[in-house]
Amino acid sequence: MDIGQPISIFYINGGMSSDLSVSLDTETSELELIEKDLASTHYATNQQKILRPFYSTTKRGSGAFNEMISSQSTASPTSVNIIDNSDNIKKQIHNKVFVELYDLDLQKSGEWTETARWIKYEEDVEGTDHHWGQPHVSFLSFHALLSLRKFMRTGMILLDCKAKTFLDICDQVANAMISEGITCRRRDIMQILAMKQAHPLPRRMTALSLAGSVFDRRPECNLIGSNTLDNAKLRIDLLKREHSFQTCNIRKQPTIAEEVDEMEHAALTEIQDIPISALKQQSFPNLPAIPAVQERLCLNPTKQSTTAYFISDSLGKVRTHSSEIHKGEDILKKLPVGIETAQIFVGVIPNLTKTYFVMLRLSEATVMPEILDGEVPLRFAVVILGPGQPDVSYHEVGRSIATLMTNTEFNAIAYEANVREELICGVDNFLDDSVVIPPGEIDNKRLLSGDEIRKALKKRQNRRKVTEEESSSPPKSEQKNDINFKRHFEKKEKCRFFSGMINDFEKRFPYYWSDYRDALNFQCLTSVVFMFCASFAPAITFGGLLGKYTNEKVGILETLMAQCICGVLWGIFAVQPLMIMSATGPVLVFEVSLYAFCTNLNIDFLTVRLYAGLWVLVISIITVAVDGSRMLRYVTRFTEDIFASLISVIFIAESLRFLYQTFIHNPVANFEFYRHIRQKCELNAFNGERNDSQMMSICNGEPNTALLTTFIMISTFALAYGLRLLRQSYYLGRTLRRALGDFGVLIAIAVVASVAHLLVPDPYLQRLEVPDHFSFTNIEARQHGLFVSAYLPLNQLWVIIVAIVAALLVFILLFVETEITELLLSRKDRCLVKGSGLHWDLLLMGACTLLCSIFGLPWMCAAAVQSLAHCSSLSVPKKTAPGERPGVDYVLEQRVTTIGVSLLMGLFAFGGSYLRLPLASLFGVFLYLGVMNLTGVQFVQRIILFFIPGKYFPDTPYTESVDIRRMHLYTAIQIICLIIIYAVKYFKRTALAFPFILMLFILLRQFFLKKIFTEKELKALDGDDETNNENGWLEKDFFEDAPLPV
Repeated sequence: MDIGQPISIFYINGGMSSDLSVSLDTETSELELIEKDLASTHYATNQQKILRPFYSTTKRGSGAFNEMISSQSTASPTSVNIIDNSDNIKKQIHNKVFVELYDLDLQKSGEWTETARWIKYEEDVEGTDHHWGQPHVSFLSFHALLSLRKFMRTGMILLDCKAKTFLDICDQVANAMISEGITCRRRDIMQILAMKQAHPLPRRMTALSLAGSVFDRRPECNLIGSNTLDNAKLRIDLLKREHSFQTCNIRKQPTIAEEVDEMEHAALTEIQDIPISALKQQSFPNLPAIPAVQERLCLNPTKQSTTAYFISDSLGKVRTHSSEIHKGEDILKKLPVGIETAQIFVGVIPNLTKTYFVMLRLSEATVMPEILDGEVPLRFAVVILGPGQPDVSYHEVGRSIATLMTNTEFNAIAYEANVREELICGVDNFLDDSVVIPPGEIDNKRLLSGDEIRKALKKRQNRRKVTEEESSSPPKSEQKNDINFKRHFEKKEKCRFFSGMINDFEKRFPYYWSDYRDALNFQCLTSVVFMFCASFAPAITFGGLLGKYTNEKVGILETLMAQCICGVLWGIFAVQPLMIMSATGPVLVFEVSLYAFCTNLNIDFLTVRLYAGLWVLVISIITVAVDGSRMLRYVTRFTEDIFASLISVIFIAESLRFLYQTFIHNPVANFEFYRHIRQKCELNAFNGERNDSQMMSICNGEPNTALLTTFIMISTFALAYGLRLLRQSYYLGRTLRRALGDFGVLIAIAVVASVAHLLVPDPYLQRLEVPDHFSFTNIEARQHGLFVSAYLPLNQLWVIIVAIVAALLVFILLFVETEITELLLSRKDRCLVKGSGLHWDLLLMGACTLLCSIFGLPWMCAAAVQSLAHCSSLSVPKKTAPGERPGVDYVLEQRVTTIGVSLLMGLFAFGGSYLRLPLASLFGVFLYLGVMNLTGVQFVQRIILFFIPGKYFPDTPYTESVDIRRMHLYTAIQIICLIIIYAVKYFKRTALAFPFILMLFILLRQFFLKKIFTEKELKALDGDDETNNENGWLEKDFFEDAPLPV
């Protein structure tokens, strides 16, 4: 036989002294019982000795175990253990447990009613329609926990039992209760345990569905008639078990066999002869006389008849009812692979004299379709039956043991325990880590804050983590060797050029062909549609605004084609193909500033961009050669928050400025005002007189244009923002509201543009200038052919020097956005396994920049928000418990979706006149992006704290670890930096230099702030905020998860 295989079962004593056993018969409170219990078992001095075996890999010998068994007294309660005759005891591996709690209901027909369930958190049956409520953390009664500890000390613990069916479990529980001296007969106990199990509805049902479910529950007589043969077999099985139990001490085994054969024949004959109506009259002696179940259970002994049929009937109902209700239930789909179940049965039987507690653990988890449909095996069963007691609630005790089973520490003990003291020790540890809420009225919801509970639990976890690190830290000599090895490795790496790029290729190239095979999944098709809708709205918004600010030299069609070309190249050649190439706000702001700079110097805008693109590629090659991506470590939250706030302020300011200019050029006035203005303008033009600037600005004005523009802009913003709020609400279904929220910008543009097209005449609104056929936005304004000319007059060769400066500045933006997006995708919680390309992808970015410059297309960059959305659309979520933080099982890492989205963007460049959207609608999206970019920015949250009293501050690292004045000082420094960089951007002559100012802020953070703030303060203010990751990144808004602006 294999080592560690359980081979025999013995009843052993529980380890209590006779004095303590006598004290249990008295009315001793639970606290006094624990004190005496601790004194008798020497718990206070031996706690660590008991716990040590659970967390060590050493195995205990059976010699010491058998010696402990023989030392127990016969008066103490009983537990069952499996003894291994070999040198070791088999060690169990703990697992997640799905727990169901049933309460005994004898008021109607007698059934076990499911009232709660656990996977990780508790779900209770609520409402008059008995539906499942929201998952929540269990709030347990301290008295119930003490009662559970007493029951574990005095009750029956059956460890490593063997059972193939639920009837086997009922058999062993009945045997245990009889050995404890229960007053009921064994047949009656079996009848109670075998009652049908009633499950609540898996969802709220409509009246029609509820009526259908009533017809689906067949009458009892139909069940009896249809399952007569099965019931007879179950009855024979029960009779065999009962007779074998009663004659277990008889030595003549053939006599037992003969009697069993006779019983089989009699049972089959009886079942065939007795009519169905007679079968329903069953006996259940020695149970309390409850009127509601008088006829059902036949509590009068004079009406006693075939009891075995009642058991088989009940088991038949268990099987039928469970399969009907559970088959379509979502909870079984959410159970993780390998989970096991624990069934807890509690109930009140008035004629019992004391409480009977039986906890059973199977040696091997077994699938039992009688109690749970699906491939979920049973591991634990707990039965608590007793008389009604005013100070003990069996339901609360059942909730306590269920919560314990889902606790990680107690779960490990429950799987590995060999004696009851280990289970009791697990309960004591659970009590030590519990938080007690004092009784009394709670006047305000804020007074019972979950933040305080999380704070207390986090402190304990940190203390435990420190203790574990101290106990498991390697010797100093090993640490020195590791440090020396790392230094040697770093020196070796520094000597190689392009080492980072080579490593990127070595990691990703083996997966290249699988990147196309993995795309053979329907989810990839849905991802293409989703990402096209998520990318199209920003593309046409930025393209339309870029055309407005560059006098149509670069417009919406060029933007769509640039995103198409760069996206296809990125999907084919990039190391991280999940990144989405798109027009971004920072690059848009830089290009507008570059156009204004070139206009002031009277030099060609596209020619300067051509030389700047060439220099960007050169700078990229140099950066990749020296592994310049390591400089990204100096870009911290301090700089990111200022950068995101700057772009948001620019977006919001430009939207309001557009609205202001619209009111200036189109005053709100009556028709007579405009008729008078136009007559005057025509008269001045006929006489050759020049109108003043104010008159010229309103000569081409239209009545109602300002109000229509305001309405369209605010409507677009409000609709997009409202759909985003809907995504985070509880309205509609989860899938529908997420879809509406993710497509909110595109829906807002389409709805508002359609209404404007149908109801508003063209002269009253400014629209995008788009040719009817596929071409450049404005050939005359472009002044170049397909390729941008590199010709420069001899007196303008200094333009090349200007291009170098422009290239350095735009490379800062491209570097920061691309590398930070790579880091966001390479986090552990994204579950990407094929690697990332910080170095090669930066070089590919430089090549795409040069290609766009040659064709006169806008520069593309890695968009953080769209890239995170792309990764999310390809993520396959884990099966998580209700209420548990959603996680990712794996991600469909491939290249086809990126290529598909890019081709769709290029296809819509042929839209022609259909892309003539109202300019006010695009500025509404611009305003929306400006507001959404501020979501999750810690800098903005700290500005709000200026106006909030300290006692209402949220529980965050920067409010708990930093003094309030010093926190406000840090925020004030950021505000000053934001004002400086916005002032630089505001003036046209200096607007081009705002990326350089951003670099100065990085130096400010690394050298100046370290002299003002301590390392601990900077870590709290400038480090990663772990509190934002409580709900998981899949559930978070993409704007909140991305530190960079759109």
